Amino acid sequence: MAVLFGAIGLLYSPLLLIIAIFVWIGAGQEAVMAEMKSTLGGIPVHQAMVRDFKVLSTDDSLQQAVEYTMAGHHKDFPVVSGNTLKGILRQTDLFKALSERDALTNKVASVERGRLITVDATEPLDSVAAKFVDCDCQTLPVTQNGKLVGLVTTDKLSTLMRLQADAAT
Repeated sequence: MAVLFGAIGLLYSPLLLIIAIFVWIGAGQEAVMAEMKSTLGGIPVHQAMVRDFKVLSTDDSLQQAVEYTMAGHHKDFPVVSGNTLKGILRQTDLFKALSERDALTNKVASVERGRLITVDATEPLDSVAAKFVDCDCQTLPVTQNGKLVGLVTTDKLSTLMRLQADAAT
């Protein structure tokens, strides 16, 4: 349909050419989502979550987050206060804060994102993609019975999709 609109648009109307571009982009995104649903459908989050992760306290300094990042643990860190999950400290937010503040004296609580979106460990992976879009993030905390048990990342999902696709061929 996009190719047809594009051909007619080239000959008669530039507006149809613009419509063709949007149809092409939309179809591509739909194809990616359909592939993700078929590849990840039925797999629970707990099979793809990161179980070995570092947690930051709201009272930790930004320097602690820098040390974890430099050690290569991961990019984003769950932030807790006591035993309660409070948010996520994203690497992009950490870098922005470091350019504006002193890493030794400022606390994680001043930077972490409070808008918290979590996924349940039993939730199917194909439903998680929409949550990544909602939070505009690359890491989501995984909870089970209200307790933090892991992280699911876009990198981990991409790797799992490649492995599933290779196994199917």
